[in-house]
Amino acid sequence: MSEELLRELIGEVKAMRKSMEQKATIPQELFDREDAAAYLNISIAKLGALAAEKAIKYAKLGDGATAKVLYRKKDLDDFVARHCLMTRDEALVKVARNGS
Repeated sequence: MSEELLRELIGEVKAMRKSMEQKATIPQELFDREDAAAYLNISIAKLGALAAEKAIKYAKLGDGATAKVLYRKKDLDDFVARHCLMTRDEALVKVARNGS
């Protein structure tokens, strides 16, 4: 293995370790962009579009390109709940209860 390749691998390992350490400091109820998108099983671009449309709440810490964007697990769960369709039986029960 060449010395250059070894230095490159060491650099990648250090970067991965730093990323993991940063994620470890975020409380489990908060997700960064990557983790929030993975939690919802959507792309980061789609998550960004939903956030821009105010469909999903988020917190932006800082300014510009270096701002840290975090999503609360509760807000992600609420988004999913708002977009769940009712079964036919659930809809009939709701209509029967509400009279409409």
